[in-house]
Amino acid sequence: MSLVTAWNWVSDLTSHFRVQYLVLLLLISILFLSRKRPVPAVMSLLFAGINLFPLLPFLFGAAPAMAGNPAHRVLMVNLHHYENDQYGKVRQLIRTQEPEVILFLEVTEKWTEMLRGELGGYPYSKVAPREDAMGIGLFSRLELKDLEIGPIGETNIPSVLGRMKVGSKWVRVIGTHLMSPLTPRFTEDRNRQLGALQEVLNGEKGLKMVLGDFNLTPWSSLMKNFGRSTGLMDTRIGQGIKPTWPSMFPPLWIPIEHCMVSPEIGIHKFQIGPEVGSDHLPVILDFSIAS
Repeated sequence: MSLVTAWNWVSDLTSHFRVQYLVLLLLISILFLSRKRPVPAVMSLLFAGINLFPLLPFLFGAAPAMAGNPAHRVLMVNLHHYENDQYGKVRQLIRTQEPEVILFLEVTEKWTEMLRGELGGYPYSKVAPREDAMGIGLFSRLELKDLEIGPIGETNIPSVLGRMKVGSKWVRVIGTHLMSPLTPRFTEDRNRQLGALQEVLNGEKGLKMVLGDFNLTPWSSLMKNFGRSTGLMDTRIGQGIKPTWPSMFPPLWIPIEHCMVSPEIGIHKFQIGPEVGSDHLPVILDFSIAS
């Protein structure tokens, strides 16, 4: 591994914990003030402000305007493949939230079998179960057409693509799961996947919605560039940080599940669902499109 590659990998990993840095620096500044050391206290507050600035649009920014009723609900659940056997929790989540569209990540044959009863009311579906962490499935009560599952870019990681009818409008919908940045090579693969996804979206006209586990936080430079290039809106804007991972250790919570939409799609609510046995928390999105 070259020093440049190693540095890029480490800097990428450490860029996602701005909330944690903010809290830590505020505590440090309080400590310095309690010891009557104003200069390091002010310096700590300055660095805290640097970490706060990228968070402001999510905390106080204006959310995309609601386009009208009725609202439609999307549920995204990372099942954590073979390490999670809390089938009842996921069934209960589907029953209580009553989503019209569900994206499952890390779905296996076992999970498909165990959720068959709850998914019977979703006539449109496409699923590619796998025993690793890259299975994916899309289930919908809204009409879907041109459904396909395949890799985006050079990796063999499947994404699900289709067109979803919302009222009288058709929306290009893509569900995806980008590589986890566990190693420098995996990080490069993730970045290439994101670039390929960007190219696919930029080649499409009309309304678009892309959702999935990006393994990136919304304030990372890659996600910001992705939003600028595609013209898609981050549905967290004005809705809060809404962290999704790792569910079992709140001090390190970061938001890596995302739903990006065309500006014409109005966002009613972005919320995080309850723990379902996975290392990720579910995402629940309510949206509408003006007729």
